[in-house]
Amino acid sequence: WYFTTGTVTDQEAPVISGSNIADGATGIAINSKLRFVMDESVSSFSVADSVHLSVNGVDVTGTATLASDNRTITFTPSSTLAINTDYTVVLNGLYDYIGNPLAAVTSHFTTGSLSVNDTQTPTVSITPSHGATGVGVNTPITFTFSEAIDPTTLDSGISITGNGFSGEIAGDFSRNGNVVSFNPLTSLPGNTQLYVVVNGVLDLAGNSNSYGYSYITTGTGGDTTAPTLLSISPSDGAMDVYGSNPIVLTFSESLNRSTVNSSSVGLFVNGAIVSPSFSYSGDSRTVTLSYNLPASSIITVLLTNDVKDLSGNRLADTAKVFATAAASDTARPSIVTALPGNGSYNVLSKNKVVLYSNEPLNSSTLQSALHVSQNGVLINGDLQLIGDNRTLIFTPAQPWAKEAYIEVFLDSMAQDTSGNALNSFHTQFRIEEDPTKKAPYVLALNTDDGIQMPLNPAIDLQFNEPLDPSTVNSSTFVLRDYSASGNPEIMVSVSLLKGDRVVRLTPDQPLQAGHGHYMGIRSGLKDAGGTNSTQISDYNWYFTTSQTEDGIAPKVTALSPTEGATEVGINNRISIRFDESVSPISFLGDDVDLPLAQVPNYDARTYSLSFSDSNRQVTYVPHEPWPVDSDVTVTVATPEDYAGHVVESAAHTFHTINGPDTAAPTVEEWSIISNATNVPVNAVFKVRFSEAIDPVSVTESSFYLSDTVTGQKVAASRSVSSDGRTLTLVSEQALAVGRSYYLYAYPVQDMNGNNVYQYRYFTTALAADNTAPQISGYSLNADQVDVATNAVLQVQFDEPV
Repeated sequence: WYFTTGTVTDQEAPVISGSNIADGATGIAINSKLRFVMDESVSSFSVADSVHLSVNGVDVTGTATLASDNRTITFTPSSTLAINTDYTVVLNGLYDYIGNPLAAVTSHFTTGSLSVNDTQTPTVSITPSHGATGVGVNTPITFTFSEAIDPTTLDSGISITGNGFSGEIAGDFSRNGNVVSFNPLTSLPGNTQLYVVVNGVLDLAGNSNSYGYSYITTGTGGDTTAPTLLSISPSDGAMDVYGSNPIVLTFSESLNRSTVNSSSVGLFVNGAIVSPSFSYSGDSRTVTLSYNLPASSIITVLLTNDVKDLSGNRLADTAKVFATAAASDTARPSIVTALPGNGSYNVLSKNKVVLYSNEPLNSSTLQSALHVSQNGVLINGDLQLIGDNRTLIFTPAQPWAKEAYIEVFLDSMAQDTSGNALNSFHTQFRIEEDPTKKAPYVLALNTDDGIQMPLNPAIDLQFNEPLDPSTVNSSTFVLRDYSASGNPEIMVSVSLLKGDRVVRLTPDQPLQAGHGHYMGIRSGLKDAGGTNSTQISDYNWYFTTSQTEDGIAPKVTALSPTEGATEVGINNRISIRFDESVSPISFLGDDVDLPLAQVPNYDARTYSLSFSDSNRQVTYVPHEPWPVDSDVTVTVATPEDYAGHVVESAAHTFHTINGPDTAAPTVEEWSIISNATNVPVNAVFKVRFSEAIDPVSVTESSFYLSDTVTGQKVAASRSVSSDGRTLTLVSEQALAVGRSYYLYAYPVQDMNGNNVYQYRYFTTALAADNTAPQISGYSLNADQVDVATNAVLQVQFDEPV
């Protein structure tokens, strides 16, 4: 649940501001409902038993409901009322949000003699009559209804507007029996066509009126009094104002909405103008400015005499000033990343739990707030809070049990350094299976990666556990050409790699282009403990070959963080881009405790390695943070392509900061303004960010131009500045003239994997721009003397720069 506080405390009890049946009313229809309008919002918990309708002390059953405005209560009797009967109504038990109780209210009414329900819609006649002209500007507008109506529905059911003006004309309603009069707050605007609509006025049984409509034209004269500002909230001179509070302006009369905008109303923050959003009350007397005001700032609201009422009278120039409060931390901290990830399985028994918070935590509050269970039983362990107190590391006292279900709870007893309670956090994962309880089986094959195998492949089969080397040979593994007659067996060399977990089949001769092939396991294969494999077949797995051999080793074309990068978060990931597809299995090490391949979508190992762009792009996320304030060297030396060629080694060294980076970068500047027009068809597009961008994340899928006519991406080149903060895009050919485009950075990522989603819309000019911009003016003359020491120095150009 979410709520926002107001600007004042509530010390007054709610009172009834209106009801549909007056005390002492007679002739009330037997299917009538009771409706009450309160002067403030009331708690929904107090409504159910708040209305008591009784006859001779016996309660009538019914249901009380609260409308969405939290101020209107409707009581609907469960059955029709008795005729010619006196009823007592007691409204009691209501209270507002602070608990101030309503003083009990009692009233009476008597039903009529008709024993049938009132289902007729009330009709209405309007005076002055439809089409009347020369109507006096002080003439009341009256509505005569055919039966008693619910006065609480007049405001919502009657609308009076003026031609050419937005919003309704301010005024109030008075009632005498079935006749209602509208009394404008000020004289009606002269020589104006007014539209009167009656739609939604209810009778006492809840029947809505038959639609009523009229237009009249006023005569000469009208309102000659200028509007005034009655109040502003926050008040003039207020201090310590909360920055998210709206600015509410209340005027003496209805305004012409078209004159109340950013041209006539200025909002300044420390002297700099900003652009709030405007909203208006129905009668245009209340204007609300919404803007997230910064802390510790002087706010000025300037109202100019361009603000007018409906008769064209101008508001006097008015200025109001208040100050926002100093920044304070009232936000609850949250855990933004957990490793292993939620729902992971096959997590290593030696893994730790790492939690990254979006703000520093109070270490003294964590021990009692963190609860870790293994198969439903709480366990002990060591808790560390490192760096800038945003990284929690839990190390279990004993390695996790095989196949155990682990749950991690960090409850709201944990607090940030300002005392704000943490948003409670929960994650869960499952520990790797026990290989002693399993027969050896193939966990992953590089032939299943969706990459067409070269004619000289290195075929890797990754097993769930170490194998017995003496059982791994050409007798237990077979490769057949399924496209050749008889499916002949292909001679292969068999080797055991990666801590005896990966079997590699290398054909003795190049395979046939475009042929299908089957691989299988024959009896005799055992794990290190002597258990036989059950995957016995010559036709277990299938793949096809490409048209060529692969004779070139892969190269690293991009590696981030970049060489010499600083300000890198301790949660930083490593991004690598290769010039060809690489095999995920080749990333495994000889250490059997290293993470296994990332085959299932929710396997814990996907949080270590993930692959994209046909396995040419690889992201590595460490399960434990990098050391704080340290140099870290990353070396890429073991990956192989699908022919078994080892990558040309590459290495980068970067320096970490004192904590994690969990905030997404922001755009500081675009080379084009929002909704720009006349953009040259040969424009160069740039975007500058608040921090370095991962160059590996800058691709044709994340930083591009989109043509709104063709719906296609524009062929373009991309580059990243040396500091990593500015992205540049250059179209390979001139853009179409007079056409709309979108420039997307959607998404690109910072060095820590935080996404930013931004775009710009623009329209091109009818020609290329091959002329350099020229200076057309200065704010100072050449050799000018006695220039003020606080002068604003400006240079004007003859075109946008």
